[in-house]
Amino acid sequence: MLRIFLVVNLFIFISVFSIYPAGAESVSDYMVDNLLQGKRQVQESAAKEMLATIAAAAETYKTANGEYPESLEVLAQTKPPYIDPAVAKGEVQGYVFEYGVGVNRDKFSCVARPYVEKFNLKKFMIDHEGNISEFGN
Repeated sequence: MLRIFLVVNLFIFISVFSIYPAGAESVSDYMVDNLLQGKRQVQESAAKEMLATIAAAAETYKTANGEYPESLEVLAQTKPPYIDPAVAKGEVQGYVFEYGVGVNRDKFSCVARPYVEKFNLKKFMIDHEGNISEFGN
C-alpha cells in the first residue's frame, strides 16, 4: 500500500512540475504571467473591435455627409454620436486612437496605440477599406 502511495505522489509531483516552465521564479510568477497575458489579449481584442466600430461610424458618417469626418471628435459630437466621446478624448482599454483623413476626405485610417508602451501591447491600424493590420512590434 505504501508503495502505491509513493508512486502516486511521485506521479503528481512529476505532473505538476512538467507543466511548470523552467525559467519562472515561482508558481506565483508563472500565474501572474498567465494573468497578464490574458489581460493583454483582452485589451488587444477590444482595440481591434473599437477600430472596427470607428470604421463603421466613419462609413455611416460618409454616407450621410458625402465625405469622411475630419476627426474622431466630429464622430463623437454629432447628435446622436457615432462613437463614444471617451474614444475621442483619451485612453480606452489601455489604447489611444489616432484618426487621420485623406486630403480630399475620401479615405481615412485609424491607429490604436498602447497608452503605456511598457506593457508590450500590440499596435493596430484600420484603413477605409476595413483592413486591420498589426504593426510596430
